Amino acid sequence: HSLSQSLRGEFHESGIKVINAFHGPLEDEWYQPLPPPKVAPSRLVNMVVNALEQGIEDVVVGDIAKDFMTRWKQDPRVLEKELTQMHLVD
Repeated sequence: HSLSQSLRGEFHESGIKVINAFHGPLEDEWYQPLPPPKVAPSRLVNMVVNALEQGIEDVVVGDIAKDFMTRWKQDPRVLEKELTQMHLVD
């Protein structure tokens, strides 16, 4: 997120748009072993195109991403903490 904020500042005068597309697992071969809910690739594409058209900088697609963003707004270090806990369990 910080990197994209910096890139927005760098590219502002050039007209290049930087969009964050936060999404959960996609319905594709890579994420096949994971359980639902998953995001259809076409839904992700539509959300990004819509964001470009409307000038939206951050897009959150799917239930998993929405849940994560809610928790991230409460505690920006949530991902770091969860990843640390996962490594302690392994």
